[in-house]
Amino acid sequence: MFFRLPVRYSESQPSVRVDPRVPHLRHAGTSKKRARGHNGADRYGDQKGEKREKAYKLSDGRNLYLWITPSGGKLWRWAYRHEGKEKLMTFGRYPEVSLALARERHVEARKLLAVGV
Repeated sequence: MFFRLPVRYSESQPSVRVDPRVPHLRHAGTSKKRARGHNGADRYGDQKGEKREKAYKLSDGRNLYLWITPSGGKLWRWAYRHEGKEKLMTFGRYPEVSLALARERHVEARKLLAVGV
């Protein structure tokens, strides 16, 4: 069994703890999502939303994502739960609705959901 002891960092040591047992976290400064190949909507330029055989998501966080259909259509969607049921809200088509506008609409919708509307 492996026990982790508290680590005290000095100025000479890096601020990122590196665990040699986990292969995708060996390099200091690499985030977990980036190391695991996370394909964020606007965070990384390596995934641009190309067509695929099946529909897929490019996540932006807090269950907001860009839904990409096999025909190439792109929709901003938010998956949430209300009264114990899963719901889905669409904020518009990309590129007519930018990431910034989709985030604004997402925040407004979360506020309305919190109030109970």
